[in-house]
Amino acid sequence: MLAVNEDGPRSAGRRGFAEVERYALDGESDEWADLRLAPGGHGH
Repeated sequence: MLAVNEDGPRSAGRRGFAEVERYALDGESDEWADLRLAPGGHGH
């Protein structure tokens, strides 16, 4: 997920996901975030 999109991570967090890593692709400046379903998360 593109990290600059604040609504995405916030919405994912409400669904039980947690950010596990942020990174930029080689030669790019945009940050991406990896999300995983958190233990006890209730994903839909």
